[in-house]
Amino acid sequence: MIYKKEFDNEIFRYARDFKDSDIIVITAPFYDLSFPSLLKTYFENINVSGLIFQYVDGFPKSLAKPKSIYYVTTSGGYIDNLEFSYGYVKSL
Repeated sequence: MIYKKEFDNEIFRYARDFKDSDIIVITAPFYDLSFPSLLKTYFENINVSGLIFQYVDGFPKSLAKPKSIYYVTTSGGYIDNLEFSYGYVKSL
């Protein structure tokens, strides 16, 4: 499906929603130096080549054009300057 760019299948629903969003708000607890695995699974499912990004001269270029993306995390205590989960989200 991906190589044919048939993105109307239900499996791409979340990727289409992400791509077409104006504002994206991601909230997750700071968990085990990152975020919960369910959020990681979501990221893996929405990162679809040809829909969310494409490669140009060997580098990924975003096809999603949200105006703003907010990442909010919480913790049960002081985490100092640890940005493990933020860096991951930012690189996506």
